[in-house]
Amino acid sequence: MAFATPLNPEPSEEFSRMCEIISSLDESMLLVVFINRYGRVLDTSLRDDGLIKSLLEEESRMLFMQRALQNMMLTDFNSKPGRFNYLIIVRDSTTEFVFPTIGGIVLVISSLMDNVQPLAEKIARAISLEFETQTLR
Repeated sequence: MAFATPLNPEPSEEFSRMCEIISSLDESMLLVVFINRYGRVLDTSLRDDGLIKSLLEEESRMLFMQRALQNMMLTDFNSKPGRFNYLIIVRDSTTEFVFPTIGGIVLVISSLMDNVQPLAEKIARAISLEFETQTLR
């Protein structure tokens, strides 16, 4: 079975599996979300965290649409400065990681961290390996 695409945007076992794999990489992860290029959530993995759950549904929807739009704008310039690999956003109490994928993005929100680069690279490798595995199936 293939990953969902804009033509087939339904959640799948592959998205659920990927969310679980990513969220198991580090205990600091609070939320892993697959978002299609239109800002629609395809699947999530949420740890019990009051901060994330305190976001109203409308606020969550706006955040997800903003990240999808941001991804499209960043990938528009892939040909000149090089491919957009991931984006890290550090807030007062959380860190956001945005990874472009086929048909959308993976958004990861974790507790605030001092050294975010190793986790970003670990997540990027997991996404890459899982997509390679899916294309071989």
